[in-house]
Amino acid sequence: MWTIGRLQEVRGIEGILRGAGLSSSSRRRLARQLSLVAVVALALARASYAERSDVVTLSNDDQITGEVKELRRGKLRFKTDHLGTIDIEWEHVVELVSKETFEVEVESGETYYGILDAGPEKATLSVSTAEDTWLLAMDDVVLITPIGATFLSRIDGSFDLGLTFASANTATTFNTAFQASHRTRKYLRKLDFSSIYTDQENADEIQRTVSTFELSRFIGQKWNTVAAARLESNEELGLDLRASVTAAMRRTLRQTNQSLFSAQTGLVVNEEKYTGATSTENLEAVGSIAYEKFQFHDPETEFSISFAVLPSISNSGRVRAELESRLRRELISDFFLALSLWATHDSEPPVEDLEQTDYGFTTSLGYSF
Repeated sequence: MWTIGRLQEVRGIEGILRGAGLSSSSRRRLARQLSLVAVVALALARASYAERSDVVTLSNDDQITGEVKELRRGKLRFKTDHLGTIDIEWEHVVELVSKETFEVEVESGETYYGILDAGPEKATLSVSTAEDTWLLAMDDVVLITPIGATFLSRIDGSFDLGLTFASANTATTFNTAFQASHRTRKYLRKLDFSSIYTDQENADEIQRTVSTFELSRFIGQKWNTVAAARLESNEELGLDLRASVTAAMRRTLRQTNQSLFSAQTGLVVNEEKYTGATSTENLEAVGSIAYEKFQFHDPETEFSISFAVLPSISNSGRVRAELESRLRRELISDFFLALSLWATHDSEPPVEDLEQTDYGFTTSLGYSF
């Protein structure tokens, strides 16, 4: 049914088209099509605007309207019409309201699903469904994830590059790293790649490369199952290639908006190829701990360290150990300076006279997304 407003709208468009030399029937048909497009476009624009109806209230009583993207590592990512996407320190948020459905996780590892609203007391968050309502202290909340978030919106990552040149021995060192993670309600996928290449006059080129893909599944409060595939080479240790598959259980020991502490245990199956030797298979146990610390006051700073011990089951007496540490400090928005330290040790390499220990330190500039 055509309303008077729509008829006037069509007639106005017809008047504009009359000068184009079209027949009256063609003008009417085209005018109706353009009118329909305009109505649909207006409806979509209104729907898009309506989507950004979430409200965050800060400790100074300022209110911001927009769209909640996520809460992670103490930062609430919030999309606005006029300021773009901004990061708000969670400790400054006293109320959060949204009619969309979210997954909310607290320090204890418990998760809740529902819409968000202000609790009856200050700095409390109400998470509710049609059947239940939970009241949470905002200080206890560590993760907020939209249930309907797109694949790309759930990806976090960074890449960095470093270059060092020493004129005394004409040595050039180039290092690069890439990290990306994707989180859903039940799974966390992570991809890590790092490479260090050294070229020195009158010496062999040396390269160390490590790439890892990890899939974690959340199975309960603070527990994850972990499956990982890893490729590693280290010319300094004579390791041409080590391909390994890990199956493990991970336990989050402590998680806050400023830190994460976890432990892991499991089994590793690998195949190793050393220079001058045939490939060998090896079964290992693995035990590791990891700690991360976040600081989001300017400048933003992140620190992480992990240590793993891998005693061999198939080769009694052989023990490998790995240490990795990283400090990242923001320089300007999303650009950072990174310092990395790594060390690896093998008590009994398969080939005699090979180095047992290798370690290194790198600096680089990078970008996070």
